[in-house]
This record gives sequence, C-alpha cells and structure tokens, in this order.
Amino acid sequence: MKKMKKIFALAIALVMVLGMSTSVFAASIQITHDSSYEGGTGTTARVYNAYKVFDASYTSLSGENTQAAKDTFTYTPDGAAVAYSMATDSPWLSVMQATGQTWFDVKLAADGSKYVVTPKKDASGNSLYSTETHAKAFAAYLEDKVPATATATEVTVDATATTVDPGYYIVIAKDGKDGATKVALVTTDVKMFEKNTYITTGKTTSETSYSVGDTVTYTATVEIPADTAVSELKDGSTTEYKDGHKPIVLHDKMDTQLTFKNDVSAKIGEAAFTGFTVTYTANTSAANGATAQTDGCTFEVTIPVTSDLLGKTITFTYTAEVNSTAADDTGYVNELFGELNGYKTNPDSPKVYTFDFDLDKNFQNVTGDAAANYSATFELYNVDPSTITTTYYTDDTYTTVSETATEYSKTSASAIEVIAVTGGYKKADSDDTGKTTSMTINGKDNINISGLKAGDYWLVETATATGYNLLDAPVKVTIVDTTDTTQANWTPSHTVNGGTAAVEVVNNQGSVLPSTGGIGTTIFYVIGAILVIGAGVVLVTRRRMNVQ
Repeated sequence: MKKMKKIFALAIALVMVLGMSTSVFAASIQITHDSSYEGGTGTTARVYNAYKVFDASYTSLSGENTQAAKDTFTYTPDGAAVAYSMATDSPWLSVMQATGQTWFDVKLAADGSKYVVTPKKDASGNSLYSTETHAKAFAAYLEDKVPATATATEVTVDATATTVDPGYYIVIAKDGKDGATKVALVTTDVKMFEKNTYITTGKTTSETSYSVGDTVTYTATVEIPADTAVSELKDGSTTEYKDGHKPIVLHDKMDTQLTFKNDVSAKIGEAAFTGFTVTYTANTSAANGATAQTDGCTFEVTIPVTSDLLGKTITFTYTAEVNSTAADDTGYVNELFGELNGYKTNPDSPKVYTFDFDLDKNFQNVTGDAAANYSATFELYNVDPSTITTTYYTDDTYTTVSETATEYSKTSASAIEVIAVTGGYKKADSDDTGKTTSMTINGKDNINISGLKAGDYWLVETATATGYNLLDAPVKVTIVDTTDTTQANWTPSHTVNGGTAAVEVVNNQGSVLPSTGGIGTTIFYVIGAILVIGAGVVLVTRRRMNVQ
C-alpha cells in the first residue's frame, strides 16, 4: 500500500491545469476544449506542442502493480512499472544536466547506449519529484529552456488523438501563454481537458431592414481573457511579433453592397480606447494614416495585448452605407471574426436587407396598348405629407407661426430621391448621380420601387394625363418585414399593404370642382342667390305696378 500511495501521489502531481486520464499502453495525446472554445466551421483551435523529454519503457507486472501501471503510467521510485531514459544525442540532455535542474538524476548507462533518468532524493531518502509543486516547478523549468533543436508533435484542440512515442512530455500551447497553459505528463493514451480561455467576439446591428442610402451602425466586441499572453515584438524588430505573443486582429469583410465609412472608434466601458490600428483594403480610402491591405477583408483592426487589457471587453463601433447596388429580399453580410496566435473565432455575420413594391397605374376607360400613351408622375414620401406642420417667422413681428397643411400638395416634406433603374426606380445613395424625386409611370406597364426599409410610405401624384383628375390624397403603402430570422439560413421576405399584389392607383375622368384653396362651389351659390334675390325683386316690383 505504501508503494500505491507514492504512485497515486505522483499521478496527482502530474496533472496541471489540463486534466488527464489514461488507459492501457496506447501512445497518444488528445486535448478537448474548454467552455470558451467556439468550435465549428471557420474556426481554428489552439494548437499545442508536445515535446518528448524522456523515453519511456514498460515492464510486465502482475497483480496490483499491473493495475497501478495501467492507471497511472507515472514514474515509480522503486522502478516497477515505467523506466525513463534519454538518448545520448537528445537535445534535452544539456537541459537535464544543467545545475538548475534539481528534480532528476541523469546518468550514463553502463553500456553507454543511453542515459538513465531517476528522481533525486533528499537526505532522508524522499523523492524530490513527488508533489504537485515539484511537477509545476519542473514544467516551468522545461518550458523556459526548450532547446532550439527540439522537435515537437502538434496537438490540436478537439482533433482526433495524436499518435506519439511513449515518453514523458511537456505540452505547451503554441500561443505561448503563461504558466496556466503548460503541463508535464507521462503519456500512454492521454486525454486532456483544456482549461484555458479563448478570445471571444460578437457583432450586432440595431436593425436589419434599411433603405438604400441609410447608414448602418455596427457594434463589435472582443473579450480578452485574463491569461492572454502580452504582445511582444521579436528582438530587434519593429513589426514582427514573437510566436505566441502576437496581437489580436479583428477581420471585417463587408459585401460590396455596403460602403464602409472609415470611422472605427472604440471604448472600454465608457472610456475611449485608442490602442489599436486600422488597416484598410485597397478599394477603401485609408483613414487615420492606415495602409492598404488586400487579404479579402474590408478592413482589419490590430490590438496589441497589454497587461491593462487582460480581462477586459473592448467595444468597437463603425458604420456602412447601404448603396444602390443592393437588391431586394437579399441579406447583405458584414462578417467579423477575431484571431489571436492562430486561433480564429467563429464569424459573426449580421445581415441587412432592403424591400420593394410594385406600382400598378390605371386610367379609367383606357386598356391594352393604348394605355402606354397615358402617364402620370409620382413622388414618394416616408411621412404623410398631409400632416406636415410648417413653422416659420412672420416678416414683421418675427413671431413663430405653425401651419398644418390641409392639402397634400402644400407641404414642406421632402420627397425621397430615387434613380431610374430597369423596370422602375430605386432609392438613391449618397454617391449616385442623376437623382430625382419624380417617378413617371404609364397606364400599361407596372413599375417597381425598390431599396426601401420596412415601414410606411406615401405616394403623391403630381401630374397626370390630360382629361384625368389628380388623386385627391396620398396613397399609403405599408411594407411589413415578415422574415423568419429563427431559421439558420433565413431569407428576407415582406408584404405590401397586407399582401403581395401590386399597389393599384386609378385616375378617373371628369371635372372635379376644387376644394379648399379655390373658389369651388361658392361662386355658384353666390350667383344663384343673386338670381333668386333679383327674381324676388322683379316679382315684388311687378305686383306693386299692378296694384297701382
């Protein structure tokens, strides 16, 4: 039982930060992820280097010692289960023979073929490698002195088990993070659970439906784990970082229907953060002195990791304009992912999209090809022009006067600017030329009005064919976003005025007496009254003449 206690004590000592379980005689290492590892398509997991420090050989045992060897495969001071050695040309030999190495004796075998490794003992005969403290100290010693010629087997988190030769290994994360990431272990068939944390990123928009020309505000976050390695440049370099000590890079790639506005800003909490640089693509104007880059991203944000950033969340804000190349019912993606020392987060890809509606113009008593000869002109508003209140100063008293429009044609509301496209009109963006507020449609062909976000719109008819009456009120058009965003790969959809049919507008023939603003029917009432009064006067006069 005394031997068993020593064996299990050593097993515990060898488990550091990464959990370990073992099985019989298979030589492999497998690492599974911790809760902060995202996994999935487009993600690169952390990679570890497994360096073999000692060779291991196993002897056949029976009974209790056999089970102990199967369960632990650790070094037994009595030499029962596992024996360790080093080749005479091992790059680790000088590390193990250095004066600072106080845990193991390394002696040349009698036949000169190898070096035999046994634990050092104190004056009382106790092993100097028997506690977790010893194991951690030895691991730190090894990590700090990895020989330049030492070779490693790469082990990727969440990959299948990596086959290795039996031996005593130190496993070090390639990202070079601090002591929380290293472990010294004896390998047979080892499964480890990683307890390190990863950077995480996220990206959102306040809305999903936008009109062409609208500005989309994006919010992106990056959470920096407290145990992240601080960024360090290579000796003598001003641009290259040491392996495992690189800065965080946020990659942002926008669909071409989104025009980046070159306006990245950041905060930590409520405090402004400026410890980053932005690199733009060649087809995006470089702001803040940034240089162009051509790796397919619209821009990249580089954040050197400092000790002040450990455990912090940085929030970035930037904008893009939906340009007039955007088609309707198609989601346009702004993709963001973070990268640190080879690990890449899953991309966050919020979509934005635009909608449209068809306008069907008809003229009373005109059908077929003849309808093409009859046309009308419309303007589109995103407020009801008939409810606009105009505020102005009078010329003499400079007092404020507000007047609510009583006719939709008398309003200060601005019509939406559009550009002509095949089959209709599209809302214009800031860079478009040939912008207009007038949309012309004939009575034969429907037109499509596109590039609009969900919401209410009003069509105002400003001119119509000779002999036909202008509409006496705006035509309301309501676009409702019916997109099912709960689906993994959702497609935008919408309704117009509760359905999918075109908005129909009919002009009627005949004279329409004007209402407010013209003389209307008043003149007829006045004339009629005068005639009635005149007739009365004549009648009375005649009666008096007859009486005389």
